[in-house]
Amino acid sequence: MGEFIWYWGSKILSMSALNSVIQSGKLHLIRNPELRQLLAGWPEDFEELRLFEMQDRSVWDREFLPYLRKHSYLAQLSSASDHFPGSSIPPP
Repeated sequence: MGEFIWYWGSKILSMSALNSVIQSGKLHLIRNPELRQLLAGWPEDFEELRLFEMQDRSVWDREFLPYLRKHSYLAQLSSASDHFPGSSIPPP
């Protein structure tokens, strides 16, 4: 539970290299048609994922976190974690 309290969000990915390839019209240089099609659709897929994540964050902020604040002790929840916040890696 502690991981959810202290961490939110996907890693910030840079789309600049892919956007550069798409906008320059050089996507055709990728010979694998399946890969080329997947890369061409990546910006839209990424945006859809970002919107879902924003919705989830909104529900978390509006509903879940206020409930936890009212009915639990957040510091204790965080201390109960056996991993670093936001990861599956246990502390040394």
